[in-house]
Amino acid sequence: MRASTKIAAGASAAPIEAEQAALGRPSENAIAAGSPAEVAAVVRRFADAGATTVVLQPAASDLSIEPFLSLAAEVRSALRG
Repeated sequence: MRASTKIAAGASAAPIEAEQAALGRPSENAIAAGSPAEVAAVVRRFADAGATTVVLQPAASDLSIEPFLSLAAEVRSALRG
C-alpha cells in the first residue's frame, strides 16, 4: 500500500505557519522547518508512520526558489546518508 503526504518546508517556520493559518489548515504535523537535519527528522517521522512518498512544498511567500531547492537537496542527502 502506498501512502503519501505533502508538508510545507523551509528554513523558517513563521511564514509557513502564517500561510497554513490563512488557508485554514492546521500547522502541527504539516510543517518541516529549520536546518536540513531538522527537516529530515520530520520526513523520517512520516516515513516511520508508513508514508512511502513525502513531498516538500515551499511557502508561497518564498520569492526565490533557490534556497528551498538547496534545502531540499541537503535534506535528501541527509536521508540517504
